[in-house]
Amino acid sequence: TACIIQGMLGAKNAAAFDLAAACPGFVYGLTVAKGLMQIDNRPVLVIATEIMSRTINWNDRNTCCLFGDGAGAVVLKNSEQPGGLGFHLIGADGTGYLAIHREGGVRTEETAREKPGDLKMDGRSVFNFAVRSFCDIIAKSMEHYGWSEKDLTWIVPHQANVRIIDAAVKRINVPVEKFYVNIDRFANTSSASIPIALDEMSKQGLLRRGNRLILAAFGAGLVYGGLAVEWTK
Repeated sequence: TACIIQGMLGAKNAAAFDLAAACPGFVYGLTVAKGLMQIDNRPVLVIATEIMSRTINWNDRNTCCLFGDGAGAVVLKNSEQPGGLGFHLIGADGTGYLAIHREGGVRTEETAREKPGDLKMDGRSVFNFAVRSFCDIIAKSMEHYGWSEKDLTWIVPHQANVRIIDAAVKRINVPVEKFYVNIDRFANTSSASIPIALDEMSKQGLLRRGNRLILAAFGAGLVYGGLAVEWTK
Protein backbone atom coordinates (compact mmCIF):
# COMPACT_ATOMS: atom_id res chain seq x y z
CA THR A 1 0.00 0.00 0.00
CA ALA A 2 2.77 2.46 0.89
CA CYS A 3 4.47 1.91 -2.46
CA ILE A 4 1.19 2.45 -4.34
CA ILE A 5 0.69 5.77 -2.51
CA GLN A 6 4.30 6.78 -3.16
CA GLY A 7 3.75 6.19 -6.88
CA MET A 8 0.46 8.12 -6.93
CA LEU A 9 2.11 11.06 -5.16
CA GLY A 10 5.05 11.04 -7.54
CA ALA A 11 7.41 10.99 -4.55
CA LYS A 12 10.04 9.10 -6.54
CA ASN A 13 12.88 9.70 -4.07
CA ALA A 14 10.90 8.56 -1.03
CA ALA A 15 11.30 5.22 0.70
CA ALA A 16 8.01 3.41 1.31
CA PHE A 17 6.97 0.55 3.55
CA ASP A 18 3.93 -0.81 5.37
CA LEU A 19 3.89 -1.32 9.13
CA ALA A 20 1.40 -3.59 10.91
CA ALA A 21 0.89 -3.03 14.63
CA ALA A 22 -2.92 -3.17 14.88
CA CYS A 23 -4.59 -0.28 16.73
CA PRO A 24 -1.28 1.24 18.02
CA GLY A 25 0.02 1.23 14.42
CA PHE A 26 -0.03 5.03 14.17
CA VAL A 27 1.96 5.44 17.39
CA TYR A 28 4.41 2.77 16.22
CA GLY A 29 4.66 4.58 12.88
CA LEU A 30 5.47 7.90 14.57
CA THR A 31 8.08 6.19 16.75
CA VAL A 32 9.76 4.53 13.74
CA ALA A 33 9.64 7.82 11.81
CA LYS A 34 11.23 9.66 14.72
CA GLY A 35 14.13 7.19 14.73
CA LEU A 36 14.62 7.39 10.95
CA MET A 37 14.59 11.18 10.97
CA GLN A 38 17.50 11.24 13.39
CA ILE A 39 19.70 9.79 10.65
CA ASP A 40 17.90 11.15 7.56
CA ASN A 41 16.64 14.74 7.45
CA ARG A 42 13.84 14.15 4.91
CA PRO A 43 10.21 14.73 5.95
CA VAL A 44 8.06 11.66 6.62
CA LEU A 45 4.41 11.05 5.74
CA VAL A 46 2.77 8.68 8.25
CA ILE A 47 -0.62 7.34 7.17
CA ALA A 48 -3.03 5.13 9.13
CA THR A 49 -5.89 3.48 7.23
CA GLU A 50 -8.44 0.91 8.35
CA ILE A 51 -11.34 -0.88 6.65
CA MET A 52 -12.60 -2.84 9.63
CA SER A 53 -15.93 -3.57 7.91
CA ARG A 54 -14.13 -6.16 5.77
CA THR A 55 -12.99 -8.23 8.75
CA ILE A 56 -15.95 -8.32 11.12
CA ASN A 57 -18.87 -10.72 11.31
CA TRP A 58 -22.04 -8.62 10.98
CA ASN A 59 -23.96 -11.25 12.94
CA ASP A 60 -21.61 -11.00 15.93
CA ARG A 61 -22.97 -8.23 18.14
CA ASN A 62 -19.88 -8.44 20.35
CA THR A 63 -17.76 -6.89 17.60
CA CYS A 64 -19.78 -5.56 14.64
CA CYS A 65 -21.22 -2.58 16.51
CA LEU A 66 -17.81 -1.45 17.79
CA PHE A 67 -15.72 -0.83 14.68
CA GLY A 68 -15.65 1.77 11.91
CA ASP A 69 -13.65 2.54 8.78
CA GLY A 70 -11.34 5.55 8.69
CA ALA A 71 -8.01 7.08 7.73
CA GLY A 72 -5.71 9.85 8.90
CA ALA A 73 -2.23 11.15 8.16
CA VAL A 74 0.46 13.51 9.42
CA VAL A 75 3.58 15.01 7.87
CA LEU A 76 6.63 15.15 10.13
CA LYS A 77 9.71 17.30 9.59
CA ASN A 78 12.82 18.09 11.59
CA SER A 79 12.89 21.49 13.25
CA GLU A 80 15.19 23.61 15.37
CA GLN A 81 12.25 24.45 17.62
CA PRO A 82 12.00 22.70 20.99
CA GLY A 83 9.24 20.13 21.41
CA GLY A 84 7.75 17.73 18.90
CA LEU A 85 7.81 13.97 19.38
CA GLY A 86 9.21 13.05 22.77
CA PHE A 87 9.16 10.13 25.20
CA HIS A 88 7.76 6.93 23.73
CA LEU A 89 6.71 3.61 25.21
CA ILE A 90 5.96 0.67 22.92
CA GLY A 91 5.61 -3.00 23.78
CA ALA A 92 3.59 -6.16 23.48
CA ASP A 93 2.29 -9.20 25.34
CA GLY A 94 2.29 -11.96 22.74
CA THR A 95 0.89 -14.47 25.21
CA GLY A 96 -2.49 -12.80 24.76
CA TYR A 97 -2.65 -12.89 20.96
CA LEU A 98 -5.91 -14.86 20.95
CA ALA A 99 -7.76 -12.05 22.74
CA ILE A 100 -8.24 -10.31 19.36
CA HIS A 101 -7.61 -12.42 16.29
CA ARG A 102 -8.86 -13.70 12.95
CA GLU A 103 -9.03 -17.47 12.59
CA GLY A 104 -6.70 -18.57 9.82
CA GLY A 105 -4.80 -15.33 10.16
CA VAL A 106 -1.93 -17.16 11.87
CA ARG A 107 -0.43 -19.45 9.24
CA THR A 108 0.45 -23.01 10.22
CA GLU A 109 0.99 -26.10 8.11
CA GLU A 110 -2.64 -27.08 8.73
CA THR A 111 -4.16 -23.64 7.98
CA ALA A 112 -1.84 -22.51 5.16
CA ARG A 113 -4.58 -22.82 2.54
CA GLU A 114 -7.37 -21.37 4.67
CA LYS A 115 -8.85 -17.94 4.01
CA PRO A 116 -8.69 -15.76 7.14
CA GLY A 117 -11.99 -15.70 9.00
CA ASP A 118 -13.83 -12.95 10.84
CA LEU A 119 -12.47 -10.91 13.70
CA LYS A 120 -13.06 -12.44 17.13
CA MET A 121 -12.53 -10.77 20.47
CA ASP A 122 -12.49 -11.72 24.15
CA GLY A 123 -13.88 -8.46 25.50
CA ARG A 124 -12.91 -8.93 29.14
CA SER A 125 -9.28 -9.80 28.40
CA VAL A 126 -8.97 -6.86 26.02
CA PHE A 127 -10.57 -4.50 28.55
CA ASN A 128 -8.16 -5.47 31.32
CA PHE A 129 -5.13 -5.19 29.02
CA ALA A 130 -6.29 -1.85 27.66
CA VAL A 131 -6.86 -0.22 31.05
CA ARG A 132 -3.52 -1.49 32.33
CA SER A 133 -1.71 -0.27 29.20
CA PHE A 134 -3.36 3.16 29.20
CA CYS A 135 -2.51 3.77 32.85
CA ASP A 136 1.08 2.60 32.36
CA ILE A 137 1.63 4.81 29.30
CA ILE A 138 0.20 7.91 30.95
CA ALA A 139 1.95 7.39 34.30
CA LYS A 140 5.38 6.69 32.77
CA SER A 141 5.14 9.60 30.34
CA MET A 142 4.27 12.02 33.14
CA GLU A 143 6.95 10.55 35.38
CA HIS A 144 9.58 10.88 32.62
CA TYR A 145 9.04 14.65 32.38
CA GLY A 146 7.99 15.26 35.96
CA TRP A 147 4.58 16.46 34.76
CA SER A 148 1.59 16.88 37.02
CA GLU A 149 -1.92 16.76 35.60
CA LYS A 150 -1.80 20.59 35.40
CA ASP A 151 1.17 20.37 33.01
CA LEU A 152 -0.76 18.11 30.63
CA THR A 153 -3.02 19.67 27.98
CA TRP A 154 -4.58 16.61 26.34
CA ILE A 155 -4.60 12.85 26.38
CA VAL A 156 -5.54 11.56 22.93
CA PRO A 157 -6.46 7.89 23.38
CA HIS A 158 -7.14 5.24 20.80
CA GLN A 159 -10.91 5.46 20.45
CA ALA A 160 -11.77 1.90 21.44
CA ASN A 161 -14.35 2.07 24.20
CA VAL A 162 -15.54 4.83 26.52
CA ARG A 163 -15.66 2.33 29.40
CA ILE A 164 -11.91 1.77 29.01
CA ILE A 165 -11.27 5.52 29.20
CA ASP A 166 -13.56 5.87 32.24
CA ALA A 167 -11.76 3.02 34.00
CA ALA A 168 -8.37 4.62 33.30
CA VAL A 169 -9.58 7.98 34.65
CA LYS A 170 -10.45 6.32 37.96
CA ARG A 171 -6.91 4.96 38.29
CA ILE A 172 -4.85 8.04 37.36
CA ASN A 173 -4.84 11.63 38.57
CA VAL A 174 -6.01 13.21 35.30
CA PRO A 175 -9.57 14.60 34.89
CA VAL A 176 -11.77 13.11 32.17
CA GLU A 177 -12.06 16.56 30.54
CA LYS A 178 -8.47 16.22 29.34
CA PHE A 179 -9.30 13.10 27.31
CA TYR A 180 -10.37 13.87 23.74
CA VAL A 181 -13.17 11.49 22.73
CA ASN A 182 -14.97 11.14 19.38
CA ILE A 183 -15.84 7.42 19.42
CA ASP A 184 -19.53 8.34 19.60
CA ARG A 185 -19.29 9.62 16.01
CA PHE A 186 -16.73 7.37 14.36
CA ALA A 187 -16.63 4.14 16.41
CA ASN A 188 -13.32 2.28 16.76
CA THR A 189 -11.30 3.06 13.63
CA SER A 190 -8.28 1.19 15.01
CA SER A 191 -4.92 2.80 14.06
CA ALA A 192 -6.72 5.67 12.29
CA SER A 193 -8.50 6.85 15.45
CA ILE A 194 -5.68 9.01 16.86
CA PRO A 195 -4.85 10.91 13.63
CA ILE A 196 -8.59 11.47 13.02
CA ALA A 197 -8.84 12.91 16.55
CA LEU A 198 -5.77 15.14 16.02
CA ASP A 199 -7.26 16.46 12.79
CA GLU A 200 -10.52 17.31 14.54
CA MET A 201 -8.70 18.97 17.41
CA SER A 202 -6.58 21.05 15.05
CA LYS A 203 -9.63 22.23 13.08
CA GLN A 204 -11.42 23.15 16.31
CA GLY A 205 -8.46 25.23 17.53
CA LEU A 206 -7.82 22.92 20.45
CA LEU A 207 -4.11 22.49 19.67
CA ARG A 208 -1.71 25.38 20.22
CA ARG A 209 2.06 25.74 20.26
CA GLY A 210 3.46 24.38 23.50
CA ASN A 211 0.49 22.12 24.28
CA ARG A 212 1.53 18.85 25.89
CA LEU A 213 -0.18 15.70 24.67
CA ILE A 214 0.03 12.00 25.41
CA LEU A 215 -1.06 9.62 22.64
CA ALA A 216 -2.02 6.16 23.93
CA ALA A 217 -3.18 3.03 22.11
CA PHE A 218 -3.55 -0.73 22.49
CA GLY A 219 -4.67 -3.51 20.21
CA ALA A 220 -4.40 -7.01 18.78
CA GLY A 221 -1.18 -8.80 19.46
CA LEU A 222 -1.56 -7.78 22.23
CA VAL A 223 0.30 -4.55 21.47
CA TYR A 224 0.47 -1.15 23.15
CA GLY A 225 2.07 2.15 22.30
CA GLY A 226 2.34 5.63 23.80
CA LEU A 227 4.01 8.87 22.77
CA ALA A 228 4.41 12.25 24.46
CA VAL A 229 4.14 15.23 22.12
CA GLU A 230 4.75 18.94 22.54
CA TRP A 231 2.75 20.66 19.81
CA THR A 232 4.95 22.94 17.70
CA LYS A 233 2.73 24.07 14.82
